[in-house]
Amino acid sequence: AKGNFAVRGVPSGPATVRVSAKGFIPVDQRVSVPASGVVGADAQLLPGVRFAGVVKDLRERPVDKVKVIAFRHSEESGGGFRFSFGSYGGEGVSKADGTFEVDGLDPGSKFTLRLIHPRFQVLDLPGLEAEAGGGHDHLEAWLEDGAWITGTVVDPSGKPVAGVDVTGPVNPYAISSEFGGFAFFTAILGQGDPTVSDALGRFTVGFLKPEDV
Repeated sequence: AKGNFAVRGVPSGPATVRVSAKGFIPVDQRVSVPASGVVGADAQLLPGVRFAGVVKDLRERPVDKVKVIAFRHSEESGGGFRFSFGSYGGEGVSKADGTFEVDGLDPGSKFTLRLIHPRFQVLDLPGLEAEAGGGHDHLEAWLEDGAWITGTVVDPSGKPVAGVDVTGPVNPYAISSEFGGFAFFTAILGQGDPTVSDALGRFTVGFLKPEDV
């Protein structure tokens, strides 16, 4: 009740202490744990931004394992060109009932939520206000069915090959800009899930629209 805490049995040497609470911005700090005794790690938590809601498919069924990435997204136009800028804020994953939460974001400019699942088309929810201590608790998102490609990579003898990078026409973690009619990446959001063949050579490329080649 007084905010005191203790973590016991930590091996001596450098360590990172993360202090987090619902609705606040997490605080990370490096400490050096002595062989005996106690090291202090006080923290002051500042109000953050929280986005929460539910994601469903077009048949009103909840969708789990959807990655929800929050990022600041801004656009500037001039001379007939459009530029997009994005910076990663945080992420969460939807549960079996379709609910998700992205918490502890730095307040400031508006956020966009990007919802990613290989069996559906990528969806952006833009223009979400991000005031300190605020956010949205009842967001609703509906994912449109996507297409995907599965296959197996083998060597000339027919033996499966693992660890092969497989790329498709869509990178769901990329933010692109347009210049003179050409599109190019300006940012990559968080740690994208690489598409690589597994131990049996199998892979899946998703997020596809019917018109994708």
